[in-house]
Amino acid sequence: MTDSAGNPLAAAQRKAANRMAAEWRKAWREEVSTDSADGFRPMRGDEVEAWIKRRRDEMPRTGDEWATLDWMLDEYRERADTGTPLSGEVGRG
Repeated sequence: MTDSAGNPLAAAQRKAANRMAAEWRKAWREEVSTDSADGFRPMRGDEVEAWIKRRRDEMPRTGDEWATLDWMLDEYRERADTGTPLSGEVGRG
């Protein structure tokens, strides 16, 4: 496997980063679906939102890690805005 420039290392790194991003997304979904998350409602400006944002901002903006943390931050904020607990489903129109 190579990238568009024929670089096998870059392609392997991208594949590994994509796999890691998928694992993070899966872990997030599993964590928020457990009983321990029942009743926890995200709030804008709380410590959890700040922690996710700090971690995201530490990553290169072009990386899969940044994209995964950005997705988590968006999910968290949407739940805060809709009053949806972590264990609940956010209604999307």
